[in-house]
Amino acid sequence: AAIIGAGVWAEESDGQGIACCTSGSGEHLIRANLAREVCKSLIHDESALLADVLSEKFFSSVTPGSGDRFMGGLLLQTSNWKSTGKGFLHVFHNTPTLCWAMASTNREKAKAEMSYNIHSNLSSKPSVITLGYSA
Repeated sequence: AAIIGAGVWAEESDGQGIACCTSGSGEHLIRANLAREVCKSLIHDESALLADVLSEKFFSSVTPGSGDRFMGGLLLQTSNWKSTGKGFLHVFHNTPTLCWAMASTNREKAKAEMSYNIHSNLSSKPSVITLGYSA
């Protein structure tokens, strides 16, 4: 889903930054405009939970019976980035596994890991992992 809005989106509002990249069933990601919708929902509603937003925007918005809906991605959230240099990386997916990686100028090595989905109903419940890091 290498399409702006579906596969990648970033924005900033009042010192809050957010960026998302996705991968998966491209047609479904495009229909849901997933990366954009996740960013918009989370940056404008501080009480929103990533797993709930993914369920609403991806699983509920896609036409039922239109094939498997697989997705995964990374979401970076920052607050006052210029003064703190800190952010939170969220890894999400509804596939059995997701290999992901990140790099930072403050780290000697890139970080790469395999995430395992702990839910048995993979088509409707994303696994979400939140990692805090300093960039």
